[in-house]
Amino acid sequence: MVKDCNPQLPPELNNHVRLNEELELVQAACAGDVEAFGKLYQKNSERVYRYIAYRVRTPAEAEDLTAQVFLNAWKAISRYKPQESPFLAWLYTISHNQVINYVKSRGQNTAFTSIDTAYELVDNNRYNSPDEQTAKLAEYEELRQAILHLPTDQQHVIFLRYVEELGHAEIGQMLGKPEVTVRGILFRAHEGLRKFLKRESTFG
Repeated sequence: MVKDCNPQLPPELNNHVRLNEELELVQAACAGDVEAFGKLYQKNSERVYRYIAYRVRTPAEAEDLTAQVFLNAWKAISRYKPQESPFLAWLYTISHNQVINYVKSRGQNTAFTSIDTAYELVDNNRYNSPDEQTAKLAEYEELRQAILHLPTDQQHVIFLRYVEELGHAEIGQMLGKPEVTVRGILFRAHEGLRKFLKRESTFG
């Protein structure tokens, strides 16, 4: 019998390998390696885009802001400290600041998704009538706006838990935080949403 020369690694070892590969790419990018940074872009751009698209009006705006985030990251890569936060968490922080600056420059109080984009996020087959779907869309937008009022770390965890659908341990690995800390942040986020909405959150 021929042995598998490329056996699948256990999840914890697989994560370790990915982190090591990413660290090597970051170190090369810090030294000015454009190709290495391009690989970091390929690995992370889709998640950054989704993170931004949840906060702005149109896909075109999300694409422009995503490009700007990576341009800013390239300019600041020499100041990135891997021991302080994982690379994706650092990108999320840049993304958050980019969106805030964009909203302020446009004179908007908050960013929001267009109604057309919101329809794409709601499963049309789950509701019995257009009125029910419209009510659900309004509830979705109200909740989304409430999330945008949370502190940055709580927004990150809410996004990763309910949009990216990651588990608590996975979020902890991604953000460089213990699982118990992630659960605490998520609990505070739920409490913040309940206070803002003055009713039970649909995440609760």
